[in-house]
Amino acid sequence: MNREGFLLRFCAALIDGVFAGIPALILTKVGGEKVGPFLEIFKAATPAKSLLKLKIQNEDGTDAARDTLFKRWAIKQVPNALRVVAGVFILISLNAIAGLVGWVGILALIGYIISCCLTFRPEHQALHDTLTHTAVFKTQTAAAAAMPTPEQQPQKQAA
Repeated sequence: MNREGFLLRFCAALIDGVFAGIPALILTKVGGEKVGPFLEIFKAATPAKSLLKLKIQNEDGTDAARDTLFKRWAIKQVPNALRVVAGVFILISLNAIAGLVGWVGILALIGYIISCCLTFRPEHQALHDTLTHTAVFKTQTAAAAAMPTPEQQPQKQAA
């Protein structure tokens, strides 16, 4: 399996935005939150990562434990959590604190963008991957894995 860098992961994030956006609109009307990103914890992939045959695994390619996937997800959600905290402060009329938390959230978002750019390194790991010792791998389908490589195919004898 090969580690994936920025481009395919960025495409997955865009697709997840669409996948999560529609249910989020429906669930927000009912009072809920986005559900797509939570699948990273339970399936080691968001809907788009699954569609693009990507999987979050340990750096060595083994399956990541659920607590590792939760830590990775939590680190990725820091900018969103700070936006929620700022929103709560606005609701309870503490606008000065909300403004401060909002600026911290903006800085966290900038950090997240820089983290995503780290996938251009040879390790293809964002900051949340590096901190949790995970990586996103392109998985092989069962059919592709079962097909013999040219080295495994028997040589034909010339007659």
